[in-house]
Amino acid sequence: MIDENESDDSGRRPERRPVPLGALARRVPGAAANAPKRNVLVALGYLLACGLLAGLLWAAL
Repeated sequence: MIDENESDDSGRRPERRPVPLGALARRVPGAAANAPKRNVLVALGYLLACGLLAGLLWAAL
């Protein structure tokens, strides 16, 4: 069994995440906890939708 808190002499520091992986998946529809490629595509989709909405609003004014 590996103890993650045990110090070793390899010089590597344990990775610490300020936000748990599941937090994004719970807050953003379409995002998944362990799917970084899918999350990038979801983010690009949201950016595209926001850009289209901004363009429509700009044209309406």
